[in-house]
Amino acid sequence: MFGATTLLVKIVGSIGAVSAGLDLGKEGPLVHIGSCIASLLAQGGPDNYRIKWRWLRYFNNDRDRRDIITCGSSSGVCAAFRAPVGGVLFALEEVATWWRSALLWRTFFSTAVVVVVLRAFIEICNSGKCGLFGTGGLIMFDVSDVKVSYQAMDVIPIIIIGIIGGLLGSLYNHVLHKVLRVYNLINHKGKMHKLILALGVSLFTSVCQYCLPFLAQCRACDPSFPETCPTNDRSGNFKQFNCPDGYYNDLATLLLTTNDDAVRNIFSTNTTNEFLVTSILIFFALYCILGLITFGIAVPSGLFLPIILMGSGYGRLLSMAMGSYTNLDEGLFAVLGAASLMAGSMRMTVSLCVIFLELTNNLLLLPITMIVLLIAKTVGDCFNPSIYEIILELKGLPFLDANPEPWMRNLTVGELADVKPPVVTLCGVEKVSRIVDVLRNTTHNAFPIVDQGVPVPGMVATGATELHGLILRAHLVQALKKK
Repeated sequence: MFGATTLLVKIVGSIGAVSAGLDLGKEGPLVHIGSCIASLLAQGGPDNYRIKWRWLRYFNNDRDRRDIITCGSSSGVCAAFRAPVGGVLFALEEVATWWRSALLWRTFFSTAVVVVVLRAFIEICNSGKCGLFGTGGLIMFDVSDVKVSYQAMDVIPIIIIGIIGGLLGSLYNHVLHKVLRVYNLINHKGKMHKLILALGVSLFTSVCQYCLPFLAQCRACDPSFPETCPTNDRSGNFKQFNCPDGYYNDLATLLLTTNDDAVRNIFSTNTTNEFLVTSILIFFALYCILGLITFGIAVPSGLFLPIILMGSGYGRLLSMAMGSYTNLDEGLFAVLGAASLMAGSMRMTVSLCVIFLELTNNLLLLPITMIVLLIAKTVGDCFNPSIYEIILELKGLPFLDANPEPWMRNLTVGELADVKPPVVTLCGVEKVSRIVDVLRNTTHNAFPIVDQGVPVPGMVATGATELHGLILRAHLVQALKKK
């Protein structure tokens, strides 16, 4: 899972997938890449070329290995969104098994190093030789230029955004669960089926993104627009596409660009008349479909950006429906819509709030963002678990939930004792042949170490069994390899 081969495949695959314009995010692969790098550093490199430095012995235990992988995952989030504090909180909320004060400053140090390196590369790339990298500096979707003012009546639209975000997020989780089950059946048929599925989704994405802008009407450029209109550059608003001079295609502005730039365009403030309702509706419907069929194909992908695109679309639509009933800018509605859909699907609150603040650079959004996130998460929790828990279940990865299932409340110890296969125990001192036999004939991941009770001097021996602890299968295998 964290090997050198996985690292290489993730890097190459994510570059190809993002460059192809697929509806997926780079934050998922970057989290995995950061975790792989951290794991390889902790163990001294790949298995065949492992470095035997003495200081690496500090990472030979599970706790420190988990800690450094947590630091790697937080660095991946920071690299994806240029959000150092958000990366730390993401690790706290979603990644870390146990959270300690020592782990807090370690993850913070990791993200601080990442953001310093990012800043250095952005400065180097200011000449434009690095393509679109570094556009906008450390703030990816800056909306700090708009004055955020809201009154008591604006609370109602904010609550509506949160409720709709929770409903749509839970619906997205439900449908994606069904789609991923179908994809699992297809992917299990072999590599050729995986390739055909990925090519089919890629072809469908390309056809839709190029053909759908022909359905939109050409709109005249308004002299009051703050940017050049029209434009045919790789980024920016007001794409000319098939329109004559002095006109732009609003749907092409959203589709014929990178995913990051599409978010910038739809988050752009003071653009009340830039997009038509039909164009936003087509954009929202398309990315709902792409968000469901793209995740799960055999390419590295993340969920953040697809959900942001869907949420921003419905946020704009809701703002257009509200009209004069609210004072909030349409771009801010798009930001709140994206936040609510992410909370409704991923069920994160604190880390999402900070990530959005670091993405948008507008502290005045904090109160309403908090309200939207809490409402969306509460509504989503009423229907199904988070998308991450659904994916863990589909992959069959062992995951112990914080709260027991309702059916466990009436479970007795006697019923657990009858479970099959039975528990296999080892003694404190065992023969190697016995350990090898146990490893070969069982699939257990851990074995209790028990011995007959040793009588305390001056007391009567009871013969009770004494439990010393638990040893993992991986530790036994590692110990046998060194013999």
